[in-house]
Amino acid sequence: MMVHARVPLFLILIVALLGTPTLGAGQAPARSATASNGFFTEAQARQGREVYTAECVLCHAPREFSGNVFQRRWLTPPVSGIFSHILNTMPQDAPGSLSPTQVASIVAYILQMNGQPAGPTPLPTEIERLAQIRVSVDSGEAGAASDAASTRAAPRR
Repeated sequence: MMVHARVPLFLILIVALLGTPTLGAGQAPARSATASNGFFTEAQARQGREVYTAECVLCHAPREFSGNVFQRRWLTPPVSGIFSHILNTMPQDAPGSLSPTQVASIVAYILQMNGQPAGPTPLPTEIERLAQIRVSVDSGEAGAASDAASTRAAPRR
């Protein structure tokens, strides 16, 4: 009889450990971040480049947002990490002044600079949904986009 009592508890523990995110009304299930399905749009990345040029380029050169070290630090964990960092600490002279939509577009642009493809759905602005997105980074294919390399930045303040 003890075995029967442990099996349901065991199953409950497995489910709890694996996690089963619940979706609110109108939320789509999380998609894996792969080259085949993209998780931001071209338009969002274009907007991100515009916001980056207006708000970020004075302190941050495009080369800071690509390469193996950057990818391991910011793109290997869920996308919510870089999103939260930018949302709460940037720009350096006015932290927290960017809207979630602006930050999502900047993150989309950064993802594009790192060789991630666009898809049909914009990158969300909700931390819970961003926490479900992990980028598949292949150091052989990732790198700064050619248009990003042509953008020049002033030295950091």
